Amino acid sequence: MITQKSENVHAFFGQVATTSDLLPGANIAAGFRYNDPSFGPSATVWNLSSKFDLPDALYGRALAGTSFRLPTAEELFANDPDDERGNPDLKPERSRNYSVSLGGAALDQHLKWEVSGFFRDITDLISFDGFDPVTNQSLAENIPGTVRVRGAELTLDSTVCADLSATASYTYNHALQQATQQIARVPIQQAKAALDFHPAAYPFGATVDLNYVGKVYQSVWDGFEKFGNYLVVDLAARYYMDSARHHSLTARLENAF
Repeated sequence: MITQKSENVHAFFGQVATTSDLLPGANIAAGFRYNDPSFGPSATVWNLSSKFDLPDALYGRALAGTSFRLPTAEELFANDPDDERGNPDLKPERSRNYSVSLGGAALDQHLKWEVSGFFRDITDLISFDGFDPVTNQSLAENIPGTVRVRGAELTLDSTVCADLSATASYTYNHALQQATQQIARVPIQQAKAALDFHPAAYPFGATVDLNYVGKVYQSVWDGFEKFGNYLVVDLAARYYMDSARHHSLTARLENAF
């Protein structure tokens, strides 16, 4: 249902970063990229990031920059008579992004943690919110106004013992379109956890991954539909074929329940 088209994107980019010889206890990097697609306008993005060592084994991080997302093939060229139609004149999504983080370690380095706050303002958000009553199709369009994203994330990484490690994270994402509605396909809350069993004395290992997704909204031609609030569990086991553990066989069961 996608019209056969070809798209070319050319880019020019550069980056620079400091080393510990220049700034002991700090790392700073900057970069830019100019993108020129054959469909839609060109875009230039940049970013500046830094990490600083702080007293008491703490560290801080900060990031500022811009980004963009080119329209997908579906958003540009879809033409399903019973569903949706793309728009070759779509602008790329653009955003300004800022984040700050504070991290450290506890329990004799067995537990590492980081808490982050992020801020993003998005313009020209792409969504199938338009509607053509003549053809009865949803239309891809750039949403007017600015989508404001405000959120926070907590990440934990623990070495439970020599044979077992665990990670966990929780993200709250307040991404409002026109100040009233969470944008499509972005969950308000998301939590992840994983356990990895890797005994040094035996040639096998196993992992358990959990992914909880909170409320999610999807735009449809007559409004929004709500879904989400589900937990996905993935299970995996692996066998190492050599003592150096360079080769392994893995069996993975996704969405176990």
